[in-house]
Amino acid sequence: MRRLMMVLGGLLVGLLVGEVTVRILVRHTRFMRMPIHAAMGPRMQEAEDSLMGWELIPGLELDVPTQQLNLTISSYGCWVEEEEIVRPVRINSRGFRGPEWDDTPAAGVTRIAMVGDSHIFGEGLLEEEIFSTRLGAHLGERYPDRTFEVLNLGVSGYNTEQELQVVRRRALPADPDVVLVGYCTNDPQMDKAAVFFYPVTANPLSRSVLFKLIRFSIETRLRQPAPQDPGGRVDPLRELARLHVGEGIETSKSLLRTMARECRSEGVGFGIVIMPDLLGDTLIGADDDPYLPMYATIESLRDDGIPVVQPYRKLATVDCPRSEFKVSRNDWHAGSWLTDWLAEQTAASAEMEALLGDAP
Repeated sequence: MRRLMMVLGGLLVGLLVGEVTVRILVRHTRFMRMPIHAAMGPRMQEAEDSLMGWELIPGLELDVPTQQLNLTISSYGCWVEEEEIVRPVRINSRGFRGPEWDDTPAAGVTRIAMVGDSHIFGEGLLEEEIFSTRLGAHLGERYPDRTFEVLNLGVSGYNTEQELQVVRRRALPADPDVVLVGYCTNDPQMDKAAVFFYPVTANPLSRSVLFKLIRFSIETRLRQPAPQDPGGRVDPLRELARLHVGEGIETSKSLLRTMARECRSEGVGFGIVIMPDLLGDTLIGADDDPYLPMYATIESLRDDGIPVVQPYRKLATVDCPRSEFKVSRNDWHAGSWLTDWLAEQTAASAEMEALLGDAP
């Protein structure tokens, strides 16, 4: 009996030491963190904080060309490199796209912080065409008695965990009245560390990083390869759909709830804007549209009292050629027309009205 107790005690101590060791490795080093992808180009640098992964280079001004067609989907994210389009990009001293801003908004100004990935950054768009610029313009038209300042805190390639860090470290310190997160369908494509650290169920084992590491190692060996089309190429729509089933999307939703809770604790409004992808030749808004089930997973956050702006279905009714929706024929990022339309729909939404009603 004594020997059994010694064995069990040793096993318990070993598990505790393993848990602490893995937590230190995952949280405080670049072990299992995402690398900077080559497609990010010269505008990015490695962030000092491993939780951020990469960041824009402060004070940078350069012309950014998009590259030749090459769709890449890996365990670290999705990237599209397409026909060459050169756009000037200005990074302010705080490390984000657009003009400088003061530490606090001027008297009478409603400040909105837009957080997100390349859709918010504005890949392929001029600064005057990006979502944050157009949202500020449409809000000014809709509420002429108010003055708005919309900050662009988008960084290409960021997932929901990185966006949580932006909310904590950059958005809330900027003293905004409202924080909006632009949701993209590859946002649940978290690195391993994010899935390890954020529990999504009441199961006590879901809080153990060591347990998740062991389970992840087993699942990786058993995992089926990414869905492919008949030509042997990765099927991006099926891969994105797969992201919206299981622990990845549940982790993403848990992180969004955390953002909402932390913003509200600071007296700041919080909402989500779904930024539509435009891969393939899907029939927008149809019952069999593959994006609708993906967006429904995020729309379910309304049950938690989180405002979610979802204008995607309305795209089926707009009088505009489909070719005008994208930056280019090969790129899923919204072009200037669609970005302006999305900003207009967001400014006119009931969710935005409610958020502004709570703002001073």
